[in-house]
Amino acid sequence: MNLSLLILVQTSIDQIQAYALTGVRVAVTIGVLMNSFFTLFMGFNPSVNRNKSSYMWLYAITPQHYPFDTLGLLMFGQCDVDPTWNESTQA
Repeated sequence: MNLSLLILVQTSIDQIQAYALTGVRVAVTIGVLMNSFFTLFMGFNPSVNRNKSSYMWLYAITPQHYPFDTLGLLMFGQCDVDPTWNESTQA
């Protein structure tokens, strides 16, 4: 589910760029610049705690940050038991 969300977001952004921009080369260039920019503010390097408060809105709007945070939590989180679905609380 997590990687599906990331692939869906990336594909949607690329599809919008392909239709909105004049050519494939322009769309690829803008896509590379956007991915580089969003990767910079994803919260890994520099970490979220070291970001200036004026840059925190960039951290919040970065679309790749949410799936990668979830992936990191799933891979490196210390859980004793697997999560289960509770029908009564819907959580």
